[in-house]
Amino acid sequence: MKLKFFNAIKKEVEERQYNVFIGISLGVLKPLTKETAKEYIKWALKNTKNKVVILIADEIAKFNYKVYSSYSEGKSERRAIREGDKYFDFFQKIIQEFSKEEQKKILILRWKDIWDRKKEKIKQIFDEEYKSNKDFKEQVQFFLKKYSDKRNKDLDKEKLDYLSQYILYELPTLLDGIEYKKEKYRLLLYPTFESSGMSEVVTKIQQGKIFPNLKKKLNLAEKTVVVETYLEHTH
Repeated sequence: MKLKFFNAIKKEVEERQYNVFIGISLGVLKPLTKETAKEYIKWALKNTKNKVVILIADEIAKFNYKVYSSYSEGKSERRAIREGDKYFDFFQKIIQEFSKEEQKKILILRWKDIWDRKKEKIKQIFDEEYKSNKDFKEQVQFFLKKYSDKRNKDLDKEKLDYLSQYILYELPTLLDGIEYKKEKYRLLLYPTFESSGMSEVVTKIQQGKIFPNLKKKLNLAEKTVVVETYLEHTH
């Protein structure tokens, strides 16, 4: 499994300083194989502090389904939850293959399980930044255009603005990690495309190297580490 570390060195990760969560995106990737999923979980168990969360980003997948599959809003929402159900069952079966001791450490969560008032507040800051900061908006749209090029899909202004919501919802988890039942998870194993650049931008925001005013507004108390692992894309 090819990995790249952001906001921490490999040694720091291997010292198990952080709880690990694995981000699972829906609808835009080749189906995740059982072998790859097990590989993610094994790596997470080896490197986590206490527990591992598998985070199924189901609800926000509606933005991708509406644009890339040309669904209605209602159909996009239903498809997102239905696919989330499938992934939940998929991971439940895989977890059964781990030892009882390991199973106790693994949680499968849906988007609604981790989206709280703090995340909503951070999301609102990103929404305002997108509206008022031309450079930030261009950065968000750069990711969207890059990914859409991989899918041979042209996006007009309206679709770009709509699809930007996916990234604006995702960013709070990348910058602030997640919290569930008073346990914080600040290391994200992030399956992505090698040329994405998302983790690098997130790290620079955390370090105040880009959009310094945004860092002040976010007022993040703790750092979040991202470890990228790389995927193929669909055509």
